[in-house]
Amino acid sequence: MHAEVTGAPSQYVNCSFVEVPPGSIFVAGTAVEAGRMVGLIRQGRSEEVKRKLITALADAWVSVTGEAIEDIALFLREVPRYQVMENGQLLPDASEDRK
Repeated sequence: MHAEVTGAPSQYVNCSFVEVPPGSIFVAGTAVEAGRMVGLIRQGRSEEVKRKLITALADAWVSVTGEAIEDIALFLREVPRYQVMENGQLLPDASEDRK
């Protein structure tokens, strides 16, 4: 979804899954079991692209897990490109992905 929506090369997309024991995540003091996702992306993308990305990720999550969209939480965190390194190289500006 990330590469499709942002135009970033697929080799810039890294995924990891961390399982946590039941009763480890709380919202308003109540334990929740539904999925949580945090995505790190380079700064520089438009609000429209970020909205499309988080919506596409949510739709994919719901499709794969069967969880209700109302039960999951997704977050995008932006980092400056100079704080992202792949294959020994600092990544270019996010604005250069669709060129």
